[in-house]
Amino acid sequence: MTFSTPMQARMALVLLALCAAMPAHADATGVRVTLIKTADAQVREALLVAGGDWSKELVLNHIAVLVEHPRFPEQRLMFDAGLSTAVETERQTNLHWLYRQWPLLSYQHLNPARQQLPAALRPKVIALSHIHWDHASGIADFPEAEVWAAPAERVFAERATPPAVFPTQVRSQAARWKDMVFTARPQCGFAQSQDVYGDGSVVLVSMPGHTPGSVGLWVSTGQGRKLLFVGDTVWLKRAVTEQLAKPLVSRSADAQPAQVRDQIERLADCVRLDPAVEIIPAHDAAAQDVLGYFPNWVN
Repeated sequence: MTFSTPMQARMALVLLALCAAMPAHADATGVRVTLIKTADAQVREALLVAGGDWSKELVLNHIAVLVEHPRFPEQRLMFDAGLSTAVETERQTNLHWLYRQWPLLSYQHLNPARQQLPAALRPKVIALSHIHWDHASGIADFPEAEVWAAPAERVFAERATPPAVFPTQVRSQAARWKDMVFTARPQCGFAQSQDVYGDGSVVLVSMPGHTPGSVGLWVSTGQGRKLLFVGDTVWLKRAVTEQLAKPLVSRSADAQPAQVRDQIERLADCVRLDPAVEIIPAHDAAAQDVLGYFPNWVN
């Protein structure tokens, strides 16, 4: 690995030190994770990544990520909630019919997480990567779960409007909202994090840009896999490896495009310094297919 400037070399050493500072016992916890595919959509690549091909159609998934820790079996965490049993009613209520035709606001093959999960596997906590409609939809199906969001995201939700945020979702009295609490504990180059179980195996990472309170989720599985779920910071994994922004036609989806660019650089540095890290965007079916879907678990 070579660096063109002394500053890049220093930054690489800092990032390497931050990654090395993660708890050494995190890989031995027996944590497992499963992806719950709640719907998908067909979208042109050119709408997803700068320089994408207009003739190439890709599958985008709407997923929820369920995490189970062996020492806390009753404290299952779901990262995002996917689409709900009432998603079409939500869309009809909140979206003008023109918006409902936009590929990035569409779906097919609906199979909500509530209908897939047996009662014994339902989450205690739903932690949102961000509060956009397609990530928050499924919270209505789990009224028994706490719903965690970054404080900045809660503020954003109070003023945001469709098509980004559906008031009928975020202002639901059925949801039990709780602020995430970040501390100055770096996680692979990201300065703020929240250690969910206290052993470094499952860590929420502050990743603002796509929305003011966007977060990622780091999971170290029992067999040593390192998964970093990045929400909508990027829509395709190759945007990290090639450091590509979203295309201009879709860039309005990001609250702060410059911050998103910074986060992409941090993600790229994280992978360069530790190639074992697997970046999993919230909608990238190709990246998710490698892991498989519920009822299969990644151990």
